[in-house]
This record gives sequence, C-alpha cells and structure tokens, in this order.
Amino acid sequence: MRFSHSLHLILAVLFFALPTASLVAQDKVTEKEGGKRPNIVFLFCDDLATQAISAYGHELKLLETPNMDRIAKEGMLFQRCVVPNSICGPSRAVIQTGKYSHLNGFYHNGSRFDGSQQTFVKLMKEAGYQTAV
Repeated sequence: MRFSHSLHLILAVLFFALPTASLVAQDKVTEKEGGKRPNIVFLFCDDLATQAISAYGHELKLLETPNMDRIAKEGMLFQRCVVPNSICGPSRAVIQTGKYSHLNGFYHNGSRFDGSQQTFVKLMKEAGYQTAV
C-alpha cells in the first residue's frame, strides 16, 4: 500500500513538473534565438469542402488554388478532420475559445458571441503577435 501511495505521489510530481520544465526550456531556446518566435499563419474557411481546394486532388477540381497547394505542400494538409459544430458561427466560436458550444454559449447563427471569453487570438496578441480577425 505504501508503495502505491509513493508511486502516485511521484507520478503527480512528474505530471506537474515536466510541463513547467518544458516551458522554462522553451523560454531559454527563444532567448538563445534572439527572442525570435515562429510565424504562425492560421487560415480559417468555413463551409468549405475538400473539392474546393486542389491540394486534396479531388476529381472535380472545381478551383485551382496554387497558394493553398503550396501551403499544403510546405506545411500541413489535414487528412482526417472532424468539427465540433457543423454550423459556421458556432464552429468559429468553438475554434476561437477552445470550448464546445454548450460551454461558450454560442449555439446557432444569430447568437451573440461573449467577447469577454478568453480566445486564442487574445492570447496570441498578449504574446506579442500581430493578429487580425
């Protein structure tokens, strides 16, 4: 029993200490690089099917999207995605807040967004990034 208690205590300490150590190490890396942070480009398009972007290679090829294709080739191309809400306004609110609709209060188009909530855009701005929505 005593071993089990000790193991739980060790795991709890590691659980909280490792993320903190990671943040400290990350700050040191940033300082070594002269305070440079990565550029982050977040493009969000709602009501967009995969056949609307040529990088996905859909046979319809509705549009040629060379810049999106380049970003997909040099960066990231999502292959398996799900959405927490299929309606555009609530979906945007979920992405901004990181909270499901029942937690952020934005249930349907026409709802009012509670701007006092923490959003990733506010966090990025606080971190010194230039943001636009």
